[in-house]
Amino acid sequence: MTKNPVPHHLAISVCNLETMTRFYNQVLGLPLLKKHFLENGTPRSAWLSCGSMIVMLELNDRVPSNKNNTRSHLLALTMEIKERDWWKTKLIGEGIVISKESPYSIYFNDPEGNPLALSHYPDSLTT
Repeated sequence: MTKNPVPHHLAISVCNLETMTRFYNQVLGLPLLKKHFLENGTPRSAWLSCGSMIVMLELNDRVPSNKNNTRSHLLALTMEIKERDWWKTKLIGEGIVISKESPYSIYFNDPEGNPLALSHYPDSLTT
């Protein structure tokens, strides 16, 4: 029997843990699972639920902010096709620039420039 791997977690290095946690929690609606702290009590990571996967925001103040969307990863989250306009309105209302759209997806960046998408694939706007 062949086992197909399924996503477990995505770890994202962040410069501003508070801003990024707020974005993923309050803007994208991912429930906060747990915060982790250094021995001195300073926050070092926040873990959020994303379906069966965990998004781990890991503080790394040496990672430069990248507003030019040149990173090699993309986190694509699911949305229903009927929610597309709602999500566009929400993102724009939060001051988030939609960088690109396809018949299946809306593309944008988080506050530190990590590329994200909301997708309703395989449901297309053109079908």
